[in-house]
Order: sequence, then structure tokens, then C-alpha cells
Amino acid sequence: MAGVGTNAAVQRLRDRQAAQLRAVDAFEAAAGRVLASQERRAAAVARLDATVAAAGTDRDVALVVLADLVGDDAAAEVTGVPVAEVRIARRRAEVDAVRAGVAAVRQAPGRSGRGRRPGGAAARDVGADVPRGPVTG
Repeated sequence: MAGVGTNAAVQRLRDRQAAQLRAVDAFEAAAGRVLASQERRAAAVARLDATVAAAGTDRDVALVVLADLVGDDAAAEVTGVPVAEVRIARRRAEVDAVRAGVAAVRQAPGRSGRGRRPGGAAARDVGADVPRGPVTG
């Protein structure tokens, strides 16, 4: 009888150890998934950080190009940023990029903020094919 009780106790210990090993395996698998997720997140954040840095650089260059054309105070007023930020952008922006930006802006066709002239060619052509006469209806 003692042998049967001992065998049962040994079997319970083996079952308990097997359950513990399965629990450790489950933990290690979950920990591995967490680590993989953290690595993917870090890579995604690094890509986004690079995108934000590039956009910030482009913004600085554009701000300095505007400031070169109209002055720091006017650029600050037009863009709604403090003059100090314009000056900081001047220090951060690469000189060659700013020169290229200024050259590109000066070569681009002008943009008039006044709209079309009254009586201009576009205004004269409107309705040219519509017959004139009293409106009936």
C-alpha cells in the first residue's frame, strides 16, 4: 500500500512540474511577443521621427526663404510665428537649400492676390455664345 501512495505522490509531483513548465513556456512566448512588438514600435517611431525631422527642416528652409524675401519681421507676421523662431530657423537651415529655395521662388511665375481684372479677357469671353435679347420665361 505504501508503494501505491508513493507512486501517486510522485505522479502528482510530475503533473505539477509539467504544469509549471507549460506555464513557463506560455510566459516566454508572451514575453517574446511583447519584445517583438516593442521592436516594431521602436522602428515605426524611428521612421516617424525621421519624417518629422525632414518636415521640420523643410519648414525652416521655407521660413528662411520667405524671410530673405520680405524680412524677418514681415515673415514672422505673415506666418504667425515669433521673430525669434524665424531667427532660429535661419541658424538651422542649410545655406545651399535656402539659396536654392530663393532661386526657385524667384523663377516661378508670379501670383497675384488681386484676382482677375474687371473687363479682362476672361470677363469678355463669358457668355459670348449666348444670344442677347430680352429674357423670357
